Order: sequence, then structure tokens, then C-alpha cells
Amino acid sequence: MSAPRVTTSPQPGSEPVIVGVGSLVGRPNDAAAPDAVGWMTEALRVALSDAAMASPGAPTESAIAAEVGWIGIPEGTWRCSDAGAVIAGRLGLGGPGGVHSVRADVGILQQRLIAEACEAIARGEVAAAAVVGGEARARDRAIAKLGGEPTQTAGPEGVEPDEVIHPADDLMSDLELERDLATPAAQYAIVEDALAYADGLDRSALRRRLGDLWAGFAAVAADNPTAWDRSAPSADVIVSAAGGNRMVAEPYTRSLCSQWNVDAASALVLMSAAVADRLDVPAHRRVAVEATAESNLILPLPQRAEPHRWPAFEAVAEALASHLGVPVAGGLGADEVDLYACFPSAVQVQARALGLPLEARALTVTGGMTFSGGPLNNAMLASTVAVVDRLRRHATAGRSARGLVTSVSGMLTKPGAMTLRSGGAAAPFVALEVTDEASRRSPALAVDPALAGPAVIDGATVVPTFEGTFRAVALVSAGVGGNRDVPGKGDASAAGGPEPRTRSVATSDDPEAAASVAELGGAGRSVVLDGAGGFAFAP
Repeated sequence: MSAPRVTTSPQPGSEPVIVGVGSLVGRPNDAAAPDAVGWMTEALRVALSDAAMASPGAPTESAIAAEVGWIGIPEGTWRCSDAGAVIAGRLGLGGPGGVHSVRADVGILQQRLIAEACEAIARGEVAAAAVVGGEARARDRAIAKLGGEPTQTAGPEGVEPDEVIHPADDLMSDLELERDLATPAAQYAIVEDALAYADGLDRSALRRRLGDLWAGFAAVAADNPTAWDRSAPSADVIVSAAGGNRMVAEPYTRSLCSQWNVDAASALVLMSAAVADRLDVPAHRRVAVEATAESNLILPLPQRAEPHRWPAFEAVAEALASHLGVPVAGGLGADEVDLYACFPSAVQVQARALGLPLEARALTVTGGMTFSGGPLNNAMLASTVAVVDRLRRHATAGRSARGLVTSVSGMLTKPGAMTLRSGGAAAPFVALEVTDEASRRSPALAVDPALAGPAVIDGATVVPTFEGTFRAVALVSAGVGGNRDVPGKGDASAAGGPEPRTRSVATSDDPEAAASVAELGGAGRSVVLDGAGGFAFAP
């Protein structure tokens, strides 16, 4: 494995620790709820209060707020010119020195902001930092249903944050946008089909696996006071496309998909160990950030050689294991785990890479993004808050414990993972960047939109159309040889070897083809491509 890029190694006393956390959740159909900036403001107020309520003689909320000289917010579905500055002004952050506000655009991992905050603290640039995310889509929908126009905090006109983190490239290719792979549900459903084929599961067995896994997540959410849906539906209800639980992308019903129409917000307050000492924050209330690791390789689904694996995430996990001196298998030695759980296939791919069982309580403390809620810019932050709460319980009981939180950006595109520690000696903080290693492990298949002739499906799904019909969408490949895009390998056919494998995306509006994919799955089956983006099953 090539060495990851280490961006920060703190000096003694500058190690970043989380000292305050807050998560809030609204309820459906509440048209009087705050807007997104309002939710984020209140979540950070709770986090500041959490940091200040530690013990007699602990600092006041305003004293902690005055230490916060950096605030990071992931971009959401809302629009505010500089939400960080607005929130800082409302809560009196930064004192006379003011606050450095940062926005991470969509396509940047939420974890990245935590890493940036830790690095600013470790370098001694700020004493304390805050990371906040939140959405109010449920509130906005409730207002719209009543015929109103949802208002939003606009922020200062023409003002931008002090710093904006942009993604290096688009997360999705034109071919995906053109051929019905624009939605996350469709892409993750194709990965699900590839997983089922790799495991030799028929559709009935696949639905049992999905129902059992997601019912376990629902049960965890039922015990989570900040979960959006605590109704704990059964496995049969989750996989059945009955009532309002429509099929979104075969085999995913609505209850197997992330739910982003929620009102929710979460916030973290971080500071250096030295500042925590100065403010008398008790040791059992501190949670150290040991390490973050991420890959920023962008490899669209049609180019991935094995849709059911994620080499970039494997590189992230191995980089953390090397830093911590622990094996990957068993989840990096973590006692509390929350995997980014937007769809079941994302959970399964991560769990396999980490050597974790497909048992909900080994994979989540929140209940995942279907039941806990999956707002665009807040899910990973809510996971972090929940893991911090668990780790504090361990510390209060006199135990040392490690937490693991993972991140996903795009369609299994950019992975991230972070380890936290309470009640014992933490590994020295590092922010690891493993894009080079991820690229080395992830050869890109050639893609040909006009691919024609015999091919094999690598993964497929069925999606509803605006016309009320159903369309089969398939990831297909032709050729059985090497990969012309693997560095140093060259074109296998040029050396007299088999034709390199070429990938495409194809669709079919034939009702029989859609019914066949729904009944039997698609991966591993032979098709004929018409060269114009269509396919038919081979006779």
C-alpha cells in the first residue's frame, strides 16, 4: 500500500477533542418549525450548553462560545449566503476576534469539515471550532401543502463564507445522467443486484436479507430519541411494495431508501486539549479525534470493474488500521460503530470491507438514514454525535472505548472514516488522504455509449417512468480480457490477448424485460445491445 498523505501531526496540548455535541429532530407536518439555519443555530446552542454543563466550576456557555474562532457548515438544500456567519452572530461566537466561516459544497464529505476543524486546532490557528449541519425539508413541505411559500434565512446579500471547499470534479458522468442512473436509489440498487449475484442469492433470499437487515436498523432507531421514524416496521413491511411503500428502484422500496424530507440538525464543538484543560472540561466529557481518512477519487459506476466492491473504502480502512496499529477485520477495534447507511448495499459493502457481521447493532447506533433520517448535509454529523454520546458513557463507567464513523459522498464515490477515543490514551491525531492508493486499486474500465452486440449484465434494476410504466436499467460489459486503462498493462488485444472488457449502460422499456429483472435479477445474464443504449435478453 502506498503511503497516505498526512496533513497534520499536532504538538502536545494541541490534540483536538470534542467537548460539546447536540442533535435535534422535528416532527412531520410542522409548518411552524424553524428554517434550516434556525435548526442549525439551536443545535449549536445545545452543543455549547453540553460543553458547559460538565461539572461545578465548568465554563459558561458564553465563555466557550467566545473561544470558537472557526465554523464549518456543509452545503444543504437551503440557500443562505453565509450560514456560518449568521449562526456565529446569533450565538456570539469568536468574541472580539470574530469567526472564520467555511462552507463545504455538495460533493465534499461532511467528515472533511471535522478534519479541517481538527487541523486548524492542531496548528494552533484557533482555540476551538464548531461544525454544524441541518435541514428543514419537512417543514418546507408542510408549508407548501398549506399553500404557503417557505421562507429561508438569506444571510447578508452578496457575502460568501471566508472559505469554500469545492469538489474537484462532477460526481456523475453524462452517460449516467442520460440513461436513468441519475438517482441514488437506482445506482445503489444496481450495486445490490451485483452483491446478490456474487453471493448466489435469488430474489426471494435477497428480499429476506434486506428485510432482516433494515428491520434491525429500524429497531435501533426506535431506541434513538433523535430518530425521525421510531415506528420499527417489520422486515415483511419494509420489503413489501404495499400501500404507500412504493417500489423506488427494484428491489428497493421507499422503506429501503434514505429519507431526506426531515427537520434535523447536529453540531459539534471541538477544542485543543490545552484549552479544555484551561476551561476545566472534565476528562470523561472529552472525546479525542484520533484520525480521519478519505479518498477523493471520482470513478463513476460505469467504470468500476466490480460494482459490489469499493477499493477506495478498503484503502481508507487500511490507512486507519496502519495508523492505529489494529487489524481492519472486526471494525478497526471499534466498540461503537455507525456506518453511513443511505441504502442497504452501501452498508453491506462497507461491512464486508471492515470484516463486520451483517447485524444492525454491530453497524449502527442511530438506525441509519431511512429511520434516523438522512438530510443532505447532516447525517454523518448526527452519527458522530450519537457515537460521542456512547463513548462518554464508556468513559463515565471507567472504560476506554473507540468509535468508528464512516462517510459516503456520491454513489459509493468518495469514502471517509473517522475514529474517536474516550477514557484512555488516543492515537496521535492525523488527517489521512489516500486518493493515490485508491486510484492504484481502482482501474477504470473503458466506457462506450454505443456498445453493440452480445454483453453480460453486471447489475440491473427496474425504475418507474413518468409515464407510469417501468424501465429496466442495466450496467453491462462486453469482452473478457484485461483493462486498457490499468497503468502499465496496456491494451490486451494489442498483444494478441483477449479483447479488453468495455462497459456501458443500457435500458429496456419492454414490460417483459422489466418483469424478468424484478423476478430474477439481472447480474450475470446475457443480453444483446442495439448500439443505441437499448438491450434485450439473449434468446
